[in-house]
Amino acid sequence: MSTSLLRGICVIGMCEVWAGPMGASLLGDLGASVGKVESYPRPPTITRPLREGTTAPGDGPPYERSAGHHLANRNKRGMTLNIRSESGREVLDRLLCTTDVFI
Repeated sequence: MSTSLLRGICVIGMCEVWAGPMGASLLGDLGASVGKVESYPRPPTITRPLREGTTAPGDGPPYERSAGHHLANRNKRGMTLNIRSESGREVLDRLLCTTDVFI
């Protein structure tokens, strides 16, 4: 169920595991605009497993078939940034200047 209770609120999540991603998804359920930033080159190995046998069967890389990742990151727009580089940090800084909530 989606609502517009938090319409106009901008949330950026740069978190992994369970509470952070799920909390941000719940804010999205309530109408917030939610973006997920993944850090490159560090892979999120907990929510995006890199090997077969721990994901759903199908085509494509195993890290795109993780049910836990998709459950905890619904209602989000995603991007990957190398925050160790100057240009990646600049993009993150610009995002944070327009963000109401950072998780």
